[in-house]
Amino acid sequence: MRRRLMLVTVLSLTFLLSSGVWAKKGKTGVLDKNVFTDSLYKYQLTVPFNWKLKAEKEPSLLRATLQKIKLEPLPAGGSQGYYNSDRFSPTIKILADTTSLSLGRFCELLLAGKGQLPHEKEYFMKLDFQIQSDFVSEKKVRVGGLEGIEYTFQKKYLKRVQDPRQRTYGTVPEVTVEEALYGHLIVLNQGNIVYIIQCLGERATSEFEDQDYQELLESVKFIG
Repeated sequence: MRRRLMLVTVLSLTFLLSSGVWAKKGKTGVLDKNVFTDSLYKYQLTVPFNWKLKAEKEPSLLRATLQKIKLEPLPAGGSQGYYNSDRFSPTIKILADTTSLSLGRFCELLLAGKGQLPHEKEYFMKLDFQIQSDFVSEKKVRVGGLEGIEYTFQKKYLKRVQDPRQRTYGTVPEVTVEEALYGHLIVLNQGNIVYIIQCLGERATSEFEDQDYQELLESVKFIG
């Protein structure tokens, strides 16, 4: 009786593992050296120098997140001269989803932010930049052979930092400075698949990050 019970237990566990109930969830893609391949949506991109990429666990609208490793020094005239360890690390987020909408209509509803897209809440949880940001420009782009639209935004904010130039008797006073995040939201579509790419960094060093963004976008290939 005990042997029969053990056999049933082993068979049950084997079934659960083979059916995927307890199987470990896979990643959204594979990073081979510096080339990322999305396993589901079949596109590739090259990770720029000085950036690292993290693939997400399936299922996920967010396919990959890239973060700059070593930050560019702040130019004179910004927060230069301030003891500023609390800096924003430039990031690139890549999302993919299915939709029956045209590219123009999808972008219209996404920017309106009125809850008319099926996964709008999930988009905004990942696309933290667009909320309360100021629109700068819009233009048509082509990425990996696909037509798309690129929106540029900036987001101003105030923060408290220490100013060593006003050091008195060993104390460093705090001052309030205005900073801004600056970046791009790129939306592409291929049939019923929509791709959303958010590139976001500090306004003060945006000229350096823009070069990295362009390098990544030029490397995109759709292989499916």
